[in-house]
Amino acid sequence: MFRAMLFLSLGFLAPCLPAAQSVKADSPFVSKRIAVARALTVTLQQDSIEIAARSAGSGNLHALPSLEKTISGDMRLTKETIDELMEVQKIASAAQSEMIHRVTPLLRDLVDNTRNMLDHLTATPAEARSDKSPEYIEAHLEIAKHLTSLILEAFDHGKEAASPRS
Repeated sequence: MFRAMLFLSLGFLAPCLPAAQSVKADSPFVSKRIAVARALTVTLQQDSIEIAARSAGSGNLHALPSLEKTISGDMRLTKETIDELMEVQKIASAAQSEMIHRVTPLLRDLVDNTRNMLDHLTATPAEARSDKSPEYIEAHLEIAKHLTSLILEAFDHGKEAASPRS
């Protein structure tokens, strides 16, 4: 008994003893970054819908350069937000960290899908209006909608997991 007390007092057994688990509260800063990512998810889905409309010929192709600039800016901002989320994951609560872990790969896929749609639309006009073009764009639009649904569901699930139980 004396020997155990001596080892304990000298700190020899301290590494073997379970450390008290501290629970981090949600970080307001991380919550704001998550809210931005959620809003950008909806924006990219709307961008995909706009690309599909332009590809189907119902949009004004003369406004294509400004549309491309706007959507490229949305994609750039989303990529920056993904990077920020990865950086702030260190200060995030467990629930926020899990949400970031689940959402960032899906957000990257949504950005890539939007880029593929935009590249197709801005390709040569003959290519963008080919027989297979509507199916290509429609498939990518469905992917965008599905990814958006998954991302928003993950955000909502993460919010529920983070909220205190009553």
